[in-house]
Order: sequence, then C-alpha cells, then structure tokens
Amino acid sequence: MLRRWMSLMTVPIVGWPVAAAGEPVVGRPAVHYYGAHGQGVRLYWRVEPPEVVLGNTFTATLVIERVANPQAVQMPDLRQIEAFASRFEVVESQADRAATTPGEVRFIYRLRLRRQEVEDVPGLPFYYFNPAAPEGKQYVLTAAAAVPLRVLPPATPPQAVEPLDILAQWLAMLEASRTPAATGQPGWLAWLLAAAAGPLLAIGCRQLVRRLWPDAVRLGRWQRSRLARQAWRELRAAAHSPQPLAAAVAALHRYLQARLALPPGAVTPLEVAARLADAGLPPKLAARVVELLRQGDAARFQPNSSMTTEHAEGGRYSRLVVEVLVELEERLPCG
Repeated sequence: MLRRWMSLMTVPIVGWPVAAAGEPVVGRPAVHYYGAHGQGVRLYWRVEPPEVVLGNTFTATLVIERVANPQAVQMPDLRQIEAFASRFEVVESQADRAATTPGEVRFIYRLRLRRQEVEDVPGLPFYYFNPAAPEGKQYVLTAAAAVPLRVLPPATPPQAVEPLDILAQWLAMLEASRTPAATGQPGWLAWLLAAAAGPLLAIGCRQLVRRLWPDAVRLGRWQRSRLARQAWRELRAAAHSPQPLAAAVAALHRYLQARLALPPGAVTPLEVAARLADAGLPPKLAARVVELLRQGDAARFQPNSSMTTEHAEGGRYSRLVVEVLVELEERLPCG
C-alpha cells in the first residue's frame, strides 16, 4: 500500500505551470509574467506619432531593459489584455531581439484606434524573476507607465472638383463679346478677353501637355523635389562606388527617413509601412517600398557575392528605386 501511494505522488499534475530552470513554481504569477530574468528590470512605451487620426495606424514599441535572457522573453499578447483590446485593434506585431544595447528587447505593435475617446496607451504590468532576491520575493512586479495619446478626428474627404474646360469658356466669352460689335466699339468683355488670352492659352497648353505626356509631368514633379534630387544624385554616384548595392540601399534609407519624417535609425520595413499607411498611400505602393527595403538588406548581407554580381545587383536595385521614388513623389505632399 505504501509503495502504491508513493508511485501516485510521482505522477505529474496536468495544468500545473511549468517553470524555467531555476524558477520556483510556488509564487509564480499566473498573469503578466513573460519569463524575463534580471535585476532592476525596467520597461516603457515609445509611441510614434503622438498624434493619431482616427482610422489610421500608429506604432507602439514596448522597450524592456536590463534583461538577463532577452531571447527567452515572451511577447505580451495585447489582444488578450482587456485594457488594450477595448481601445485598439492589433494590426501587426513583431519582436526585435537584435537590440544594440545588451539586455534589451523590444516588442513593436502596429495599432489602430477603435474609438475617438481613447486618451492614452495604458500602462502594462510586468513581473520578472530576480534570482538574487530572497526566497518568496523573487517575482518582482514593475510596469510600463501609460503614455498620453492625442486622437484627431478623421479628415473629411475632399469634394470632387469639376475639371476646368478652358477651351469651352474661352469660346463662350468670345461669342458674348461679339454683341457690342454693332456699335463699332469693342465691349469691355472683348478687352477683358484680350488681356486674358495669353494666360488662358498658357493654361490650356499646360493641360494639353499633362494629358499627352503624363510621364513627363510625373518626372518634372519628381525633379522639383529637393529630397528626390538628392536621392537621384546619390544613386548616380552609387554606380561608381566600390559597393554600389550598399550605396543604393543607403540612399533609399536616407530618402525615406527624411521624406517620411522618421526618427533617426527608424527605417525598418515595419516602421516604414506604418508611416506610408498613415500618409494614405495605396497598399500596393507601400508593399513595393517595403519589399525594396527587404531585398536590399538581404542582398547586402548575402555571403560570397562577387564584384560583378555586386555591380549588377546595384544597377538593378537603383532602377527599381528610381521607379518607386517617382511614384512616391507623385502621391506624397511636395517636399
């Protein structure tokens, strides 16, 4: 009987929390514990941008510092936390464990507001395991403080504007000006038409050029952009660089960082995609930009690439960058 009782004591209990090596099971928190180890662990939210238009997305990055095991920390699922699920829709989430600072891990969330009454990104409770603390006090509670968020009402869609038919108005004015011709003196409308004929003709020619050569118009708008001209010069110089592919990728990064007003170093595909979506660009164009960033990063770090391959890939990549820049300059506000 004693032997049978002892055998039953060794059977594992289903549903009991499984702790990592060195973690005591007793006292382990049931919620808000994500497996972080360390001493003096701290965390905070970084919200970009601080002002969000209802319906647009924004990026909330949870930064956790002084972690002894950054690769083992689990990403909090905001969909399962009521304070976040009631305020935001989680569009995309990504873990960045390759931080330059040792002991740091970042969890990047792309969020969309559910209602305009939201005032902040709420605080997040966070337990971590401190192996140096006395027994019974090794699970320490900290939290990321709430961050204020200003929600702006959605922009009203622009009203459709009737296209200006310059030629029809010109002919109508010409017909009306013939009325006082019987008196032998030109009417005031005739004088007005004579004065406006030059500007009207110039506008009509401009509209005709836009209709017949739309690519030339797009190229002209792109060339007038200061940032686009700078990127074009850098892409041309990249062709004569010892590493043309790396130079072309760097030119694209600098253009996107300045054109989209991204913070320094924030040119990851996820952050660029979020900012392009906020700018109202078509999803297909945003996807092309993100794919260019990923292709550039993958090609730069490809091992055993020869000098010939480097130059060939650099030329192909530069051509793709120019095509995307022309379309971006057509759709983004003048810069």
